[in-house]
Amino acid sequence: MEDVEIIEAPHLVDYPRADGGKISVMVSMIRVPDGYWIEINTLLDEPAKFSD
Repeated sequence: MEDVEIIEAPHLVDYPRADGGKISVMVSMIRVPDGYWIEINTLLDEPAKFSD
């Protein structure tokens, strides 16, 4: 059986909000044996709102 390949180890990404704030997300990328890439995100802040 083939192993899962880590393309990007978990790292913090800050996305901008329209009000000047940020949305922090922990992001990681893996490739599974059949060739698909999977992005895994963990939201660390409140989700964006329509007002953002």
